Amino acid sequence: MLATLRRDQRGETLVEVLVTVVILGLAGTAIMGAVALSARASDLNRKQATAGSYVRGVVETVQNYVAAGGYQTCGAAGVYATYLNNNPALVDLPPGYTLTQPAKVDTWDGTTSTWSTCASAASDYGVQRVRFQLLKAGTDGRPDSVESLYVILRKPCSGSVPTPC
Repeated sequence: MLATLRRDQRGETLVEVLVTVVILGLAGTAIMGAVALSARASDLNRKQATAGSYVRGVVETVQNYVAAGGYQTCGAAGVYATYLNNNPALVDLPPGYTLTQPAKVDTWDGTTSTWSTCASAASDYGVQRVRFQLLKAGTDGRPDSVESLYVILRKPCSGSVPTPC
């Protein structure tokens, strides 16, 4: 009976303690990894929401500029973005964000279902599709967030409707 009593009271072995520590360590590592992933995803979502909001503001500013007579016939790549970047009071971008207009302006002739790159002033029928991008620079030089938005711009008509307007 004395031997049975000692065996029941001997405590945990070193192997059992080590297995418990390893299991708890793995569980802790998994939990910390999930928390870190959640924080990165939240940060990315915040940057995308900020960029999306600002790019919509940029587009509204460009639409107002075009409505006031700033339509660029057969505009080259970056023509509207250059205007905005040269007038920083129009669009107050947060630090680290850069506005680009990466492609040449596309135009539509009103009869086909496709857009084509504007080749000359004669091929610009007064309807343009312009793509804007807002980039958030990352710490490693690559963009953390890129938000793109296409806007359709129409040349304002005044008085009689010329061909094309």
